[in-house]
Amino acid sequence: MTNDANPPSDGLVPALQHALDTLVSPLLARDGAAVEVQRVEDGVLELRAAGSLRGCPGRTWTARGVILPVARTVDASIHDVRIL
Repeated sequence: MTNDANPPSDGLVPALQHALDTLVSPLLARDGAAVEVQRVEDGVLELRAAGSLRGCPGRTWTARGVILPVARTVDASIHDVRIL
């Protein structure tokens, strides 16, 4: 995975999805969960949840403790994650 501080905006969503697919998805898949990048707006990464993550009480922790650090390796300006 490349670690560009500011990837081009048209490549940001695919870069984020690649990072999540590589580093986060294997962990989520163990619990029957998945995420898909929807968009990034004003430093907020919005994801669509699938599987067990949709109703998981720990999804806020997953978003901020697992997904956010990975997302920030792709774009340091991301400061929050919302799971839709």
